[in-house]
Amino acid sequence: MNYKNDKLIIDPYYLTGITDGEGNFYISIYEDKRRSNKPQVRFFFKVSQRDHSVNMLYALAKILNCGSVTIENKNTKTMRFVVNNIEDIEKIVIPHFDKYPLISSKRLNYESFKKAFIFFKNGEHLKPEGLSQIIAIKNSMNKGRPFEDKFYSVGLPTNIIIKPSWLQGFADGEGSFGVYLNATNSIKEKNTIEISIKTDFNISQNIHDISILYAIKMYFCKGFIKPKLKDFSDINEIKSTCLNAANYINNDPHSFLPFFKEYPLITQKQLDLLDFIKFYELKQSKAYLRLDGFKLMLEIAQGMNSGRFGKSKRNIIKIPEWNQQTKVIIK
Repeated sequence: MNYKNDKLIIDPYYLTGITDGEGNFYISIYEDKRRSNKPQVRFFFKVSQRDHSVNMLYALAKILNCGSVTIENKNTKTMRFVVNNIEDIEKIVIPHFDKYPLISSKRLNYESFKKAFIFFKNGEHLKPEGLSQIIAIKNSMNKGRPFEDKFYSVGLPTNIIIKPSWLQGFADGEGSFGVYLNATNSIKEKNTIEISIKTDFNISQNIHDISILYAIKMYFCKGFIKPKLKDFSDINEIKSTCLNAANYINNDPHSFLPFFKEYPLITQKQLDLLDFIKFYELKQSKAYLRLDGFKLMLEIAQGMNSGRFGKSKRNIIKIPEWNQQTKVIIK
């Protein structure tokens, strides 16, 4: 899927969704002594992605009709779509996110970004006090923002409106489709194999944006959140329960597969989704009861996600002895 697809068209809310997941707004301030002693202030909006999904970045450039797709990191094989032209920031990027607002805590970074940009356009950066304000705004963004500000900015799940195209983009950035398959000889019964099978859709998010996961759970009417909270309104419990990430997990494919059929993914994850569907259909037909069916399901499982690039260590199992008389049970 690593190609430039000029026919790929995305919805504006997809851009907002992928930005909520993989986007970034940042400000660079430096002195360019070769040109002048005046401080140089630059503004950047970017979305990063692995090179195998660069077609999605080209689609972002197409919908905004600005920016460029460049290499971000050769070692990690990461590409980026970036907009740093002042006129494009003013006339395209800011109007887009005003019309199609972010719903994660990144909205605060956008608002700070916009505020600093207005100061810049008014020439405030040429004054010491104005430059100090822009520096203060820059330092308050991203990691400089308190946990409490991020958490309360998202609001309650019931107040979050999930647009389908937004969810499509957010899932392309933060979602994953997982399958697990294992087979072992039964300890209790001779000539019996116990098989474990799991399928799920997962979205991971920083704990301060856990409200979004609850809103997605409400959207699909299925799934659960990890970690499980006793009191959602108790921010101290939320901070102490998990310092890093929370997860929405949905192990009922009937609840989410129709959505992704109507709103397919654009990144490499679409291939994982298609393999997930194949695996799930084989599971539904109980193909695992036959050795050839089990091997086919195992091959699919090992080839998904990082296994698509030969890096996965999951699902590398030794298949037990299996003959026509072997009894297979689900563990």
